[in-house]
Amino acid sequence: MPKVSVGIAVYNGEQFIARAVSSVLRQTITDLELIIVNDGSTDGTLGVLEQFTDPRIILLKNDGNKGVTYTRNRYCAAAAGEYLAVLDADDEWPAEKLEKQLAYMDAHPEVGVSGTYGDRINPGKYTYTWKYPLTHEEIQVRLLWGSALIHSTTIFRMAVLKANNITYTDRPALNGVEDYKIFTDCIKHTRIANIPESLLNYFEHEGQITTRTKRQQVGRAVIVAKEYVEQVMKIPVDELRNELITKSFLFDFDLSATELEAFGKYLQELDDANRRIRFFNEGLLRKNLAEKWYQACYHSRLPFGRRMKRYYAAPAFLRKPAGVYQNLKLAAKAAATILHRNTEKA
Repeated sequence: MPKVSVGIAVYNGEQFIARAVSSVLRQTITDLELIIVNDGSTDGTLGVLEQFTDPRIILLKNDGNKGVTYTRNRYCAAAAGEYLAVLDADDEWPAEKLEKQLAYMDAHPEVGVSGTYGDRINPGKYTYTWKYPLTHEEIQVRLLWGSALIHSTTIFRMAVLKANNITYTDRPALNGVEDYKIFTDCIKHTRIANIPESLLNYFEHEGQITTRTKRQQVGRAVIVAKEYVEQVMKIPVDELRNELITKSFLFDFDLSATELEAFGKYLQELDDANRRIRFFNEGLLRKNLAEKWYQACYHSRLPFGRRMKRYYAAPAFLRKPAGVYQNLKLAAKAAATILHRNTEKA
């Protein structure tokens, strides 16, 4: 049995699949198997893959184009390792990635899933380090508002996946957010952590789902967030709340009075539910909810007086993190609004 199985799903990746495969084969840890599933590619992907002769490679072929979720679940089912590491076909790992991350997993048996930072690269334009929260408790809270790990950095403990029958959820409504969904499924059963080191080169390019259809992807991610709240917190998410969560995902807090009131009530209900179930760290959750409330009030379309009144009428925990600087910032925006209106009248 290999120490780690590496899974790559690929569809029409002729231009970049060799880079991803080569980055796995040059890992400093050699006790691995590489399971590549070709999802009915119609370009030269298969020809590129067949040029690799490393005996650690297992090449599987779908009967036609089945989609990324089906394809990822094929490498999950075929994996024989103690761990499963996943890599998207257009990304690459530095040579020490698996060695470092597996050492962390071996040293932390309570952690069932881990990720790392990654370098996000748009060739010829920019490179920056993509970071997510580090601790299990921080990740729990972050998952309320979106994914909390970079998929291509993720290592799963296979025993956790098997014991809890966890796979990538194959639902058309979740196409493109399967990674977010599997993380919300895993965190109900095991601890998750991120390692504060960049162990991925994530390449942005034309044709990526996340670049092409942002609004559609946000809508699908909101479904995952909604289910996470309903399953963990046991509170309903109606149509209005669904729209407010969507606006939060998009950082679109131009809320009306009715929307702002509803958003405040939703944040308070999340806190009330957590005090009953004790799933989230109370301090971290309240800090997160307070930040959301501050953003909502700061960007609200309400006039100055009403905006400030709404903000300070909220429960104390929603206002606590807003110190002198944030309060001054809120007041400054309101003052600017008043000045603008006075200028228009003049």
